[in-house]
Amino acid sequence: MMFGTWLIDRGLVTPRNLLEALDRQRTRRVPIARIAIEQKMIGEAQVLQVLDKQAASDDRFGDVAVELGVLTVEQVGKLLAEQQRRCGRIGEVLVQMGVLDERTLNGELEAYQKHTGKRSAANAPI
Repeated sequence: MMFGTWLIDRGLVTPRNLLEALDRQRTRRVPIARIAIEQKMIGEAQVLQVLDKQAASDDRFGDVAVELGVLTVEQVGKLLAEQQRRCGRIGEVLVQMGVLDERTLNGELEAYQKHTGKRSAANAPI
């Protein structure tokens, strides 16, 4: 069970609240190519090389970049973590929207963690 579903089941957010929070996350999502350039992991020419090959497939940017040898698997992992950090965790977004307060969020994260046995419920994407 994802954290957003947990919150709906507990009556703390509505499906509409969750969808709005997810939309807000999506609008904040920065492409990993841009983050890679910002962090000087690759240059623009390499990004264009990856995008050119990616256009002919259904593969993700990171997978193609690794295949071409312009990024390592570890670098792609770091880029994805940074992308997620910039988007904000779903609970953080719900707090920013005024749907939850910090205290409730923290209590629910703890309860979710106990229920699911996940070490870090804060890492739950939804």
